This record gives sequence, C-alpha cells and structure tokens, in this order.
Amino acid sequence: MALLLFFVIVFGGGFALMFILMAQIAAGDRKDIEKYSAIFSRQFKHIEGLPIASGVGVWLFYSKNKIVFKKDKQEIILECEKIIDMDLCTGKTANSQIASGAIAGKYVIGGSGGAVIGSLLAANFYFIITYKKDDEKRFIVLDTAMAGTIPSKIIKHFKANHRRETEQIKL
Repeated sequence: MALLLFFVIVFGGGFALMFILMAQIAAGDRKDIEKYSAIFSRQFKHIEGLPIASGVGVWLFYSKNKIVFKKDKQEIILECEKIIDMDLCTGKTANSQIASGAIAGKYVIGGSGGAVIGSLLAANFYFIITYKKDDEKRFIVLDTAMAGTIPSKIIKHFKANHRRETEQIKL
C-alpha cells in the first residue's frame, strides 16, 4: 500500500510539474505573440538561410508586415515587402528517405502497401521563404516536422495579402 501511495505521489507530482512548465512556456509564447503582433507562431528546425546554426530550433512569428525568427535572445527580422514567395517542398534527400522508408515499411507492415505507407512516412517537407536582399535572391529553409499545418496557413495568408508583380527572367 505504501508503495502504491509512493508511485501516486511521484507520478502525480511529475504530471503537475509538467503542466506547470507547459503553462509557463505557453505564457512566454503569448507574450512573444503580442510583442510581435503575430498572426501565426510555431517552432521550426532551421536548415539554412539564417545566421544561426543548422539543425537548431527557432521560433517563427508571422505578422502582416514581418516575420521574426527568434532563437534564445537573438531576433532576426524579415520584412514581408522583401519576400518574393513562400513554398512547401520535399528536401534534397527525399529520394533516399523515400527509398529507405519504403523498404522499412515493406518489411514492417508487409507488401507493396507497406512500401507506400513507409515511403510517405519517410518524406520530409520544408518551408522555404524566398526573399530579396541587395538585388540578390536568398532563401530560408526550415524543416516542418515540428510545425504541423502552420506553414500552409502562413503561405495562404501571405499570398492572399501580399501581391507581387510578375517577375520576368530572361535566360
């Protein structure tokens, strides 16, 4: 009986601590959302394009006029007027990831149906922001694994509210 009571206290305390920490994180996120007037916010894994290390988590705060990328005490601001386009696409290594996922899916789930499911599970999607700086096109690439549906919502909002003239490129 004492052992059962011990586990209830330990696990109950652990869950309470987890909920307190989650509430503190949410409160901090709400402050940043207000500070940046963000319509959408989410954490992404940075791949390339920002002056921070690749592979680290970065918060993105999207508002009508700008995108703020925040990593710890560092804020990187991209004005929406500089943004040319936003897209979602599969990564450079998608073919090898799909092949490995198909193989794993085939053996875990079985048959060609397992191969299809495995290949879908192995595909990574990236959120790519194309912008212009000093008459040069640049790209910010973010992994969407932690972001859910937020990237597609940001793209939809951006394209509905920011009209760009057609750009002609002569080759």
